[in-house]
Amino acid sequence: MRPTSRRSAAPCTPSSRWQTDRVGAPAFDRSTLSRALYSSDASLYRVTPDAVFVPDDLTGLDAAVDLALARGLPITMRGAGTSCAGNAVGPGLVIDTRRLNRIESLDPASGIAVVQPGVVQADLSAAGRRHGLRFGPDPSSASRCTIGGMIGNNACGPRALGYGRTSDVVTGLDVITGTGERLAFGFGDDPRSDRSATVRALRDLVAANLGVIRTEFGRFGRQVSGYSLEHLLPEKGFDVARFLVGSEGTLAVVRRAAVRLARDPAHTVLVALGFHSLADAADAMPEVLRFAPRACEGLDARIVDPVLRRPRPGPPGVGAAPLLPPGRGWLFVELAGDDAVFVAAQARELAALPAALGSVVADPPAAAAWWRLRADAAGYAGVALERPAHAGWEDAAVPPARLGAYLRDFEALLAGHGLHGLPYGHFGEGCVHCRIDFPIGQAGGTAAYRRFVEEAADLAASYGGSMSGEHGDGRARSELLSRMYSPAALALFAAVKRLFDPDDLLNPGVLVGPAALDADLRLALLPHPLDGLTADVHRCTGVGRCVASGAADAMCPSFQVTRREQDSTRGRARVLQELANGSL
Repeated sequence: MRPTSRRSAAPCTPSSRWQTDRVGAPAFDRSTLSRALYSSDASLYRVTPDAVFVPDDLTGLDAAVDLALARGLPITMRGAGTSCAGNAVGPGLVIDTRRLNRIESLDPASGIAVVQPGVVQADLSAAGRRHGLRFGPDPSSASRCTIGGMIGNNACGPRALGYGRTSDVVTGLDVITGTGERLAFGFGDDPRSDRSATVRALRDLVAANLGVIRTEFGRFGRQVSGYSLEHLLPEKGFDVARFLVGSEGTLAVVRRAAVRLARDPAHTVLVALGFHSLADAADAMPEVLRFAPRACEGLDARIVDPVLRRPRPGPPGVGAAPLLPPGRGWLFVELAGDDAVFVAAQARELAALPAALGSVVADPPAAAAWWRLRADAAGYAGVALERPAHAGWEDAAVPPARLGAYLRDFEALLAGHGLHGLPYGHFGEGCVHCRIDFPIGQAGGTAAYRRFVEEAADLAASYGGSMSGEHGDGRARSELLSRMYSPAALALFAAVKRLFDPDDLLNPGVLVGPAALDADLRLALLPHPLDGLTADVHRCTGVGRCVASGAADAMCPSFQVTRREQDSTRGRARVLQELANGSL
């Protein structure tokens, strides 16, 4: 652990907080345009920052953080802005890390890479591919999401079942806390060192609360909500780096990360299993998990059928997915290993699962087509309903053995509120995605949104589940943590926050001291009905395919040239949204 230095707070008036006479101090962008561009992410929320900064290197990042902390300015860190829970919007200063995109080192022998926070997942995987390696967690936003953002949310993806969550592959972090203290864990220094007063106090806090941590944390793989205190247990090696993963920028700013890349097995096979319903498919999880799959995805006929009916370019049948087994709900189960004979035998045994109506073992071209179908169906789930579907309750998770019963109760809850959604997700880990047609922007819509998510939170908690299974809590779910954790656990969160960020300057309103989940809803702030041009410009949800790193996935040539948010399709949509809102 490096020697540390604490900042000295400089009292200032609000009007002087952005002024500095320091030579070489970072120039924060306070233009109306930039503030509008960074006021939203891929969530329901809109919070206009006071300023934006895009550092070119770590020296610039350090200077910006140092100045903001000294001036008492809140800091929100941002990667690609693909957060679905409002994790990447906030007051004060937003720091866009996408230019901090150096892979500083990659050791093929150990599989360890040291990266800056703005490195894109797909770019890191591409660098590893030359050595037969990949970055394991693979969210659907892999073409643009940054490693720093993945660390913030503890991102997962379909193959996290085999490769682990981001917290499972981070071996070291170099960070700046909310006091300005530089700490490094896993970079050749002993992470158990007590040279830092913050770390010593953290160790004491853990020692005084072992019972709470052992009973409430780390209960199942997708328990992403809250702080992952289980990594600080003595039997877990008091791993502060892994603990900081998933803290959503509320405890520290990430400068660099050491991550372990995975080696792909030599052989993979995809098995599709059909069931009467999606909930019936979920009931089969205990049997399916016996095969230790690398991925297990659940899909519903309500999103698969329209995708299969959609015309495809080119000659008939070319690029089409092969026929699925009979059913109205399916599991796509990927098995992998280095022994081809064993993998094939496992696939045959899985295909004979008694609970399934039928099965198909896919050859490589068919498997690729089915994965495209899964990606297309996931995209369709957000646009298939009569009313616009939104994030807000889109990634709850429960222990996989209880998933089928949870899904039936969840569907009943939707019906009871007169809402519609199309669940799918990472069933091997009990994580359910669902975009729901909340009537936000209509009379009574905000209240309807709150009523549903509160009851949905209670439902997930009753199954021993997590408010979030991979997107993080952000502004959407931080308020709901009290429905999942005991008062003692919540008090621990607050105590940890005080150690790392006593002035509440790092991503305020998230996790500790949460903002109201129905505050700052972008569509609820509209001064007129959501129709016409206003509805059209808000069709951009901010998921950011236009800011993808690779040209193959990009649809915005101007962004590919300049790499500036204002030149992306999303950026232009944000400006039009602000104009329609009357904010510009």
